[in-house]
Amino acid sequence: MERELCPPRLLQRLANLFKSPLLGATISIHDRPIRVEWTQRAQRELEQRSSPLVAELEVYFSCMVKMNIHFLDAPKNDNPATTVSDKLLIYFRPVTSTECSLELGARLGRQPEMELHNKAVAGMVPKHVFIDFKDGKWRGEFGYDDCKKPG
Repeated sequence: MERELCPPRLLQRLANLFKSPLLGATISIHDRPIRVEWTQRAQRELEQRSSPLVAELEVYFSCMVKMNIHFLDAPKNDNPATTVSDKLLIYFRPVTSTECSLELGARLGRQPEMELHNKAVAGMVPKHVFIDFKDGKWRGEFGYDDCKKPG
């Protein structure tokens, strides 16, 4: 079956087409492969770091499902991180809110949460991650579709 790029990934590749190729690696979390790609800009910034950057892939089940990438200097709560390179680590963190209160969320800036640790979370591991460093900030996205054409 022929592989088709996801629309966001296609835009990223087009944006970088005349600059330089993406760097990449495939890692495994919960025995599931994840394709991680990053730009040359991100690589240059990673090389300047004295310690690895940690990219936390958070799936947050609250009043709505949200997908976030948080860039940290160390994993939260001693979560095991997977090595992508000597300067980049990734870990997957599915969480759920313990309440769904607009008032509480507004007061705390976020609903109270707890991490999910069960066999079902293996099915939530994303299939691809994209990381960039632009305008002085780490940026990223991740997704679940394998972008294959139907048929």
